[in-house]
Amino acid sequence: MTPDGAADGQCALNQISTLSEKIDTCNQHQMQRSILFASGFAGTSSKNPAAKGLLRKHGRVVKLFNQSRAVSDVVLKRQEEAKVPGHKLLSLVSTVTTRWGNQFSQVSVNNTLRAVIDPTIEAYQRANKGKKDAIVEEDPSDSGNKLGVAVPAADIGLSATDWDESIELEAFLQPAFHIKETIDKKHFLTGAQTVLLMYDLKQSCQDALPLKVLNTPATPTLADRQRTSDTRGSGELGVVVLRSGDAAQSDVVTDEVERWKSLDTSLNQKFIDVETQLLNEFALMYKTKYSCNGTLEEDTDSLGFQTEEMGNQ
Repeated sequence: MTPDGAADGQCALNQISTLSEKIDTCNQHQMQRSILFASGFAGTSSKNPAAKGLLRKHGRVVKLFNQSRAVSDVVLKRQEEAKVPGHKLLSLVSTVTTRWGNQFSQVSVNNTLRAVIDPTIEAYQRANKGKKDAIVEEDPSDSGNKLGVAVPAADIGLSATDWDESIELEAFLQPAFHIKETIDKKHFLTGAQTVLLMYDLKQSCQDALPLKVLNTPATPTLADRQRTSDTRGSGELGVVVLRSGDAAQSDVVTDEVERWKSLDTSLNQKFIDVETQLLNEFALMYKTKYSCNGTLEEDTDSLGFQTEEMGNQ
């Protein structure tokens, strides 16, 4: 049984005695929850206000695109003027809590269309100088406010610093998004393979590792969508990404982080059949689940299968 992380569902399933040893939280739910913590949107108080603020600026650009027909027409027209064919035109991406991975998608599309977004926003602000209700967004101080709050035209858009931090945030979120897409669309993916994907993700997020970023294109042409890349060392990264790693390891996400850390690169070999080279997925999943609480010894005899040293079958 792999429910989401909601406490009520977890509690209900654990009260069924026959399921007490057969429940594990959905890997994709845990990963998405980590992303929400990393980007500052989860927790009683934001663990990463810098990332949350940056994503809010991206969200305002998208809301203006959605709430102003004139703006959305200009965004598409500027792409057409750059000889982008109709089936390749990009629309800005809205975020929805239940649509996993759209934090990455929104930032990635905005970064790709920076050469369109900047002049469009600047022209809108000149034409609507002093306008106090350019868009309406959710009230961050009152989630029960269904009317939302008005945002003036002057508060929409991103600075050069914001764009620079955005390409770092995009690079930080990209691996998790690709794992999400793999889990969603590769129907042959098994439970044990998702654990290995999570382990690879954890390994690639070490503080000392560099980050490969994709620069924003100089023009909206298709050729420039093949974005050039740079590598930034850990000492060159901005506060948005530096806080993301700490935020993702906070509160309810910590136990999952410890789980992935408990796996080591040689562990998988212990669960591979010598003759067939097939992975004993049940054994690996079981080991992963209990490796953090001391209920399973390093030797795997108690599981009822044979290890490599015993000539596993």
